[in-house]
Amino acid sequence: MTVEGVLQTPDGLWRVEVVRRDSIAAVERILADAGVDRATLIDPTDLPTTNDSDAGAA
Repeated sequence: MTVEGVLQTPDGLWRVEVVRRDSIAAVERILADAGVDRATLIDPTDLPTTNDSDAGAA
């Protein structure tokens, strides 16, 4: 399986990974039915990454 693209809401509550070219229409319909505005979705690869090893640091 190859992930062709990923979008998510800024808060990370919704995340969509497109794995087939033809599946985007179904994803758009599911998001619309759920009331998610596609214009608010972002590319998560643009977000800064966190280092899990720093999770317990004070």
